[in-house]
Amino acid sequence: MLNIIDVVRCFIHHQGYSQRGISFIHNRTGFAQCLVSEERINAVSPVIDQAIKAALQEPVLLPIIFIKERSGLKIWFNDSCLANFAGEVSYLSPCLAKTELLRFGRPLHSIEDVQAYSEYRMGDARWQWRWSRDCATSNSTNSTVMVYPIDEIESSLDSNPHSKKVFFPFLSSEIDAVLNSLRKDQVSVLIADDSPSSLGVTAAILQSLGANVCTAKDGLEALSYAMTKHFDVLILDEKMPQLYGSDVFEQIKVSGPNINSARLILSGVTSPNAATKMAKKGVDGLLCKPVTKTMLKSTMGSLMLKRKSFQLTPL
Repeated sequence: MLNIIDVVRCFIHHQGYSQRGISFIHNRTGFAQCLVSEERINAVSPVIDQAIKAALQEPVLLPIIFIKERSGLKIWFNDSCLANFAGEVSYLSPCLAKTELLRFGRPLHSIEDVQAYSEYRMGDARWQWRWSRDCATSNSTNSTVMVYPIDEIESSLDSNPHSKKVFFPFLSSEIDAVLNSLRKDQVSVLIADDSPSSLGVTAAILQSLGANVCTAKDGLEALSYAMTKHFDVLILDEKMPQLYGSDVFEQIKVSGPNINSARLILSGVTSPNAATKMAKKGVDGLLCKPVTKTMLKSTMGSLMLKRKSFQLTPL
């Protein structure tokens, strides 16, 4: 039994089709491994080959799509079903079948497409996707995802085993797995401020530091977010309509998903007396307006190191 996704992926690369536009496989099965007998794979390979050769004459090339239907599997290409495996597939290694890729709205045929999808998923351009041939290991950074030809799997694992990497032709489930891993490494931050300009500036600074940012326009909206979703850091303006920032913290410090999160107040007053009063409400620290990039990174770093290990993008 062979993983037919890997077989088709290697086939289109070795035949040179990936260099001619057949470079993306959309795995919508919900599994990383779809095992089919070698005999059945050999039987459908000529059909797939013929369909791809015919499609190369078309102006627009669509992805090869794998779809699970009950216990079976269908392979679609250019709106035609190339193969139907009914009840003869073993599925292993579950993964997400429905991802943001469908909402993104375009296939990932090129590294530029993958870069755009990464920025769409992550909310910024912090992560750079680069061909391995264009980027020596010594020049790569912690924010680089390396793209290797699929026939370099073994050599890439030997030479650079710990780097973030994907392989070409592109596979949707592989790219989404890397992006999901990157999101787990991001610091999540909730910001609340009733001043749109101040909110926008603070959010932009944090996003430039690599944080995953959620914004709220007032205290009530901030409380709603904070009671339903975990954030590593919460930064709230103090004087907001309906509910002050410190009042939000006073409520979330005893229940909800952010009991142990870092909690910061934005205020024009940062005296020792004000800090003492805020601390009684569950505030960890005060940030004086207007905030700067250096101030945010220093304050967040010292607070977060008490709770978890993470790394912000260098200034």
